[in-house]
Amino acid sequence: FATNSYLIDGHELWFVGDRLRCFDTACRRFVPLPETLREHPVLSDARIELVHPYGEHGLFLLTSADGMFYLDRESGVVVSQNETGFPINVPDFKIKLMFTDSRGNIWFGSYDRGVAAHYHYTERFNNNKFVSNALENKSVVSTTTDSDNNLWIATRNDGLFVLDGKDKSLNQIPLSELSSRRYSYDESIKNVFADSHGNIWLTLTNAETLRCHYAGN
Repeated sequence: FATNSYLIDGHELWFVGDRLRCFDTACRRFVPLPETLREHPVLSDARIELVHPYGEHGLFLLTSADGMFYLDRESGVVVSQNETGFPINVPDFKIKLMFTDSRGNIWFGSYDRGVAAHYHYTERFNNNKFVSNALENKSVVSTTTDSDNNLWIATRNDGLFVLDGKDKSLNQIPLSELSSRRYSYDESIKNVFADSHGNIWLTLTNAETLRCHYAGN
């Protein structure tokens, strides 16, 4: 089964499970991976954990043991994070998830060291120190942005955080404030998603789904 996936160009579904695969939804069939991936000395046999698009033709591939690679799908060129030409600096922690917000900024979530960001408007890697310090040693499990450019960050044991898109304040929302129900310690948020109607959807580890609405501070 797929553990991570991304739809690119509206029809190329790249996903990882036991291996990296690409499915063309237009012709409804699996398509071969680029030759540079199939014959790459590392990626041809590597366990890939995440796939994430970058720019118009780029694709990041995060491996379990060999770091991150960048694939230019147009030219077929593959570059590792330690080689010249890799487009970003990779944060110095074990990456659990990657997310690109509406402004093109890439956010990295960790298992126990909060988040880091690569901002679209600058060429250098730039941690948001305020956010990083607030989420230090917290396990980030899911992120999303809503139509007001608020960034939602779900953590395993510390509830939900929202980085306000207007005043840049960071607010913590405990799970207990989202429902009248009392939750045990091992019940936590699994995924967060913002729809086009202003609703914030949360799925929990106990299979419960919550629909919330953010009214600011």
